[in-house]
Amino acid sequence: MCQSGTCGAAEAEVPIFVTINSSESDSASWEIEKVTLKDEGYYECIAISSAGTGQARTFLDVSEPPPAITVEQNVTVSPGTHAVLTCHVVSTVGFNLTWLRGGNDARLDPRVNILANLSLQVSKVTPDDSGWYECIAGNEGGNTADRIYLIVQ
Repeated sequence: MCQSGTCGAAEAEVPIFVTINSSESDSASWEIEKVTLKDEGYYECIAISSAGTGQARTFLDVSEPPPAITVEQNVTVSPGTHAVLTCHVVSTVGFNLTWLRGGNDARLDPRVNILANLSLQVSKVTPDDSGWYECIAGNEGGNTADRIYLIVQ
């Protein structure tokens, strides 16, 4: 927040200045709509009045949002076949994807493979493979999770 005076971006390619005329004390704020990585940096506020000059400086750290996940409907397969569970991930930056079964890494089962599109494939399924499978996608902005139910019948 900037006090009465002149507010602007420090070390920006093009400084932006806002002048506020006010008597005695007042406050002002500056809102950046649709923040992007280009807005990251130092910002400085300079207040000038008959009482003197004051200034404040802050750093705006722009972080990426967590990934967005969509999953397919429940998957139903017959015993002895392969099951493919798909978790679609959208992220503005690189991400990691983890598949869990019962809170444990699903890859611990030797019949499980992660496909090139990051889908989870369970080979030679049995009724014991039925249940919830969770995909967790994470990037620098945080983690997002969703679940798919596998039915073997």
